[in-house]
Amino acid sequence: SQLTLVFIAAHAFVRSKSDILWFCRAMAIALIIAGTYALYDRYVGGVHRVRGTFDHSNALGIWAYLGALPCLAVSFHKKVPPFTTILLLTGFSLGAIAAVLTISRATQMILAVLSLFFVIHGVATHRNRKAFTLLIAFSLFAGIAAYKAKDTIQERVAGAKLADAHDKEEEIEDLRIVLGRQSALMLGDSFMGIGWNNYQVACSRPVLRYSAVLEEHEAADGDNHSVETFLRNPTVESLYWYLLAETGYLGFACFVLFLGSTLWLMMKAYWRYRGTWLGDFLLSAVIVLSALYAHSHLEKVLLQTKNIVPWFALLAIASKLETIRRRGNGAINPQTRESVHLGSPIEA
Repeated sequence: SQLTLVFIAAHAFVRSKSDILWFCRAMAIALIIAGTYALYDRYVGGVHRVRGTFDHSNALGIWAYLGALPCLAVSFHKKVPPFTTILLLTGFSLGAIAAVLTISRATQMILAVLSLFFVIHGVATHRNRKAFTLLIAFSLFAGIAAYKAKDTIQERVAGAKLADAHDKEEEIEDLRIVLGRQSALMLGDSFMGIGWNNYQVACSRPVLRYSAVLEEHEAADGDNHSVETFLRNPTVESLYWYLLAETGYLGFACFVLFLGSTLWLMMKAYWRYRGTWLGDFLLSAVIVLSALYAHSHLEKVLLQTKNIVPWFALLAIASKLETIRRRGNGAINPQTRESVHLGSPIEA
């Protein structure tokens, strides 16, 4: 119910293009705070994998690139005011720093690839002095950030390679695969799933059927754990296997339909406002959410409130734009009696 309120509030908030720009500014300010907190954790607190106020470092990294990349995309448009451009770029920079300091390989890869894409897109689309200035600034920032983070990244990659080599040598199956097999067993027992929010109970003792999958894996590692160790087992990392196990084929199909339909609304809105900063924002939302949905196969962070809030806010903006399209430009909001002007496809 709280997340429904987030959607309703964001939907009601948007009445003009300036409101969406205010949303971008708010994201930038949140990223500045999170990035500052991450820097404090790393260089004052001595934390290796920062997580800020999040439950896990991966959740912070995904939240950071979900907000940072739209800020970068919007900042290239010439009609965005200078102060807002500086704020958005500062938010992107500190958000990117927070994502890098989480030491999540998937997060860093998505951030690097999509940042490069949005910079190339911004320069190729606008081809003005502002775009080329930002290209130079981004190149300097990326170079400095890569130099500062190279030791940490190399250490993380080396550690992962060492762990993979050890697992191969000992013929140890990756835990993600084991938990996926556990989820498949749950789904095989019932095509309707084991029930919403029941995974943690079902996969742990005293229910032995699903806990046995993990216990056999631990025994193969040579670890002898007491029964108490398996009273609260880890849950599968993949969001999609998690939903399949709990809600079955029907619930999973509904979720996929929800993802597809909301992305379609965003793509329609982008096509309508292409060439404007709002079009850049919508394009970035489509691409970043697509990357997030792919990333969700590895991390089920979309079940955590702090990650769901910006996600639902983006979906609410797409929903409001579709509502305005159906009313027609210049329609009157029946609650506020204010005119709603989001412009034509060619308006900047």
